Amino acid sequence: MVSAGYIKIEGVEEGNVAIEESTALDRSEIIKMLNDKDITAFAKFIPTATIAEKETVIDYAVSNNLVDSAFAALIKKYCDVDVIQAISIKHQAEEK
Repeated sequence: MVSAGYIKIEGVEEGNVAIEESTALDRSEIIKMLNDKDITAFAKFIPTATIAEKETVIDYAVSNNLVDSAFAALIKKYCDVDVIQAISIKHQAEEK
């Protein structure tokens, strides 16, 4: 769970726990990057993002109708999710 980025352990003295340190970004950091439309930082981040980080990106992009083509292309390439299609399906479901 730590290596996937779902949980972070802080304040544990070194040597007491044999856990690989996670460098996962917080949800707020990911959202800020997307809100600021910082495509350069996003392009550096997404190829090595953890599973939890990718899920955060997808959830936020679909929930907030992020249809910027550069972001959508990177999300599709690295997360295997077509954000534009997912947004379209969400809108269709909401209409019913």
